[in-house]
Amino acid sequence: MSAFKKFKHALFLVSVIYLPSAQAELLVSALSGYCKSEKITILQSTTISPPADFNLRELNSEAVKDLYKNNMSSSTMEFKCNGVVVKSEAEINAGFKNKPKGNVDIFTDEAWVGLREAYPGVGGILRLSQPGYSVDHKYAILYVVSSCDSLCGYADFIQYKFINGAWVYDKKVFVSKS
Repeated sequence: MSAFKKFKHALFLVSVIYLPSAQAELLVSALSGYCKSEKITILQSTTISPPADFNLRELNSEAVKDLYKNNMSSSTMEFKCNGVVVKSEAEINAGFKNKPKGNVDIFTDEAWVGLREAYPGVGGILRLSQPGYSVDHKYAILYVVSSCDSLCGYADFIQYKFINGAWVYDKKVFVSKS
């Protein structure tokens, strides 16, 4: 069953296009809070690579290994729900350029003014890795980077567990927070 059919009766409209079913279901679970938000979240359409040599011993080792294998190159994803808009990295950067000083440093207040002018109602930007799965597909890990202003954001490895037919948050490993 496709992710869209499985979740079409949820409180929010979600469609995931061009993704394997397990990955689509994981993204629906991981992004459900953003889909219900009144603010718009920009999801970068190309996946990002997780940082190497990070201590992930408390996460499922098979899923960690698969996470790094799956992220040797980036891929493109599409995801739609009420609170999430998918944009390319170039479109995001173009929004940051729409500011007084013209530099692309996202860690300045001017950059975020420009982005909010380019995309009214935006609350932040979300970047995701491709997921990694345990061999038995009971665990999945995503590397997530969220930016919401010049000094607002986080980066985490988030592990999900497949329970009763759904992906459920299990634990995370903190990488950084601003």
